[in-house]
Amino acid sequence: MMSRFLSHDQTKADLTEYLAQKALDYNKDSSQLIITSAAGHTRSNKAVGQFPHNNHEEADTLMINLGVAATAHSSRSVEMTFFSPDTDVLVLLIANYDVLPKNTSISMTSGTPHIKPIWTALGPAKAKALPALHAFSGTDNTCRFARIGKLT
Repeated sequence: MMSRFLSHDQTKADLTEYLAQKALDYNKDSSQLIITSAAGHTRSNKAVGQFPHNNHEEADTLMINLGVAATAHSSRSVEMTFFSPDTDVLVLLIANYDVLPKNTSISMTSGTPHIKPIWTALGPAKAKALPALHAFSGTDNTCRFARIGKLT
């Protein structure tokens, strides 16, 4: 019965919207900026202006776009932490670090690396090129590139 509950698209959409609103309600007095996005509407627990309407199907790019939008409403001196176990998000954060807060990090299963040291080591040009390389060599559906396989 429960497995069928979440197999319905409208149920998933309603649950996502409900959880997004509850997260904002729970954090209404928090000092942290909490941003949620559900059903194409992005909201936050702070008055940071309007977020653009979105129709992203990929959560990875949506997270980065919302981070950039939140940065535009605040300053680059705030601390921003993304929560994702996905290396795609890490790669996108590195590539877009120049428009994100200086103190940006990502909380992953393996730890919470800060983006600035990685971006600095690569340099702006290599950081911007990283998603293209990752598309060939690091995605879950690419077995090998130039006879080199992904380490698992």
